[in-house]
Amino acid sequence: MKVSVICITARSKPGLGRLLDSLKEQTFDGDFELVYGDRLWEEREEAVVTLLEESGIPFKYVRDTPTQPGPCPAGARNSCIEVASGEYIISIDDLTFLTEDTIQSHYELFSQGFDAVAGSYLTEDKEVAEFGDGWIIEDTRITNEGGVVSPTDHTVWMCWWGMHTGFSKAAWENINGYDETFDGVYGMEDIDFGHRLKMSGCAMAWQPNLLVKCDRGSNHNDTHAQLIPHDAPTSWTRGSLKWRNDKLIDYCRAMNIVRGKR
Repeated sequence: MKVSVICITARSKPGLGRLLDSLKEQTFDGDFELVYGDRLWEEREEAVVTLLEESGIPFKYVRDTPTQPGPCPAGARNSCIEVASGEYIISIDDLTFLTEDTIQSHYELFSQGFDAVAGSYLTEDKEVAEFGDGWIIEDTRITNEGGVVSPTDHTVWMCWWGMHTGFSKAAWENINGYDETFDGVYGMEDIDFGHRLKMSGCAMAWQPNLLVKCDRGSNHNDTHAQLIPHDAPTSWTRGSLKWRNDKLIDYCRAMNIVRGKR
């Protein structure tokens, strides 16, 4: 089975070098590739292609051409998955890189019969790093700050966010991919995708021990704040972020997703 790791970015410093290093360290001995979707390709295509080629990792470099002025993660992910040659997709955010067994763990879950899985993530804490390995879990799905910790089978889709998910390309094709009407304003295309996977009959799992590492910090919020038009329609805000999730807001409230948290 071939695995395609897809990563999308609109960030000037997306952490591609660390991602490539982590791919080189994978314990998975099967076939895999990196599909890299870049919104800033016009500014840096030659440099990025050189870095990808020098890594020795099989890759496809996707020129992400957004349809809206704001963030367009659904369209970017769809563009990457369309050209991916893997039977199984691992979708990660930028400034995110893999633990050495990330691909192997996804492969094992897929082999057990799961069509789609969502994992958790570690974040880097500079203060803790002085005394330990420097990686901590701040995932609200585990710390219980976000109201979703151990979802039942029918609410597993509520965990469909958080730096990385995995799913078969066939499952993506079956529901016509990510819904690109969520593009333009940051928010909830990932949970919508998970919800539609569940409604289509996919075998799904939330696996908090399935981990990646992310170096996001305040950079995550800053980038989205720069991309979002000031007059963009929004359902709710959190700091500088805006969510337009009109399709899901009533349903999510009914399922006890707290306002301002995911």
